[in-house]
Amino acid sequence: MIESISKSIADDSESMLMTNISNIKVDTEREETFYCGIDCGSTQTRIILVPESKVANPDLEEWFKIYAVIPSKSKNVEIYQKLKPRSNLLFDNMDSVFTINAGQSVRLVRGAKINDVEIAEKELIASSKKVTSETLRYNIVDAIGYNLVQHYAKLEQDIPGNIKILLSIALPPDDLLDKDIEVLRSQLSRFNWSLVGRMDGHIEVSITNLAAYSEPEAQATAYYLFAEGDVPEEVLLLESGGRNSAPVILVNGNPIGAVLKSIDQSGSKLLDKIGTSYVREYGGRMPSTRHLENAVKTGKIKTGNTYMDITSIIKSCKDQVAEDLYQRLLSEVLSKQTVVSIETLNEILLSGRVFLPGDYNYSVASKFTSLVLQASPHTVVKVVEKNMIPQGLVLLYLYEKVFNVKE
Repeated sequence: MIESISKSIADDSESMLMTNISNIKVDTEREETFYCGIDCGSTQTRIILVPESKVANPDLEEWFKIYAVIPSKSKNVEIYQKLKPRSNLLFDNMDSVFTINAGQSVRLVRGAKINDVEIAEKELIASSKKVTSETLRYNIVDAIGYNLVQHYAKLEQDIPGNIKILLSIALPPDDLLDKDIEVLRSQLSRFNWSLVGRMDGHIEVSITNLAAYSEPEAQATAYYLFAEGDVPEEVLLLESGGRNSAPVILVNGNPIGAVLKSIDQSGSKLLDKIGTSYVREYGGRMPSTRHLENAVKTGKIKTGNTYMDITSIIKSCKDQVAEDLYQRLLSEVLSKQTVVSIETLNEILLSGRVFLPGDYNYSVASKFTSLVLQASPHTVVKVVEKNMIPQGLVLLYLYEKVFNVKE
């Protein structure tokens, strides 16, 4: 079951921005209610919309069909500035205007149009709390709007003019403070949204409830359900993305609050290590982030009209990141509580782009696993390559708020 669901999600994420949106209309008389899970990453924002009517259906594949991925980076645009799209595809028309809680109108561009505006990008910064960030609110609003456009454009149906959202979002573990979540609820209770030059009318959205969970807890919830297995008694979850690593320990399915703190190790740190090592060995300037990201995928870095194989540098840097992650888990996570130890863990689940192996089939997880097994030979280490956080968010929300089964 996990393979078929993950495959369909991967296909949707690749094709979503290629949706033709030449004829979008809003039906102001229609209303729809959705459960919504959003993973607000620094590079991509992933969203699932589950129609309220689908929850009674036991077929989970029917639940999670409305899926989208949008670029997290955006740029502000003057409300009346004219920008010409290159085509009728959604990627070329990511130009929205919205008003949150009856405040001032905001216009943002993403995708292809972001290159047409010469101002600073809005992005989520690792050193700042996501939950208090204006950019987080904007990304949530745009994710909902674009997912609705993509979904109803594919169906060739008008978009309901009135949408109710029961929202769950993923945050780093140390962002999960009740007071901050309550502020976010008050700042994001309703908004209207429109696609500039492409939509007849606008959508009115009410966020009737908002809950927040950690990324790794949501990932594990979806993973174990789709794999049709029980959550082991003691599990350490590690979600390592572009900006930081989020660890969570689950004991009998419940997180230990004492370790809800992010680790300062990430995909961006890996790129920095690779770039620094490359310059040290071959000289020249630090390669751009874009070229380093491509090198991590392929093992080769562009130099003029050729590509140089730097697999040995990448592997060495991945080993360094693995050793740092392992030592930080021991000193900053496991040592902060007395319930579990590295020797008693049943499983460690690794997810996030830091652990992707690349074309050369070598992952940070390789060295990390060997370090774990030296200390605890019977602990199972698994890498979950698919991002299943949005699905897990919806499941956590339903368990806690609707089905009342979350302990």
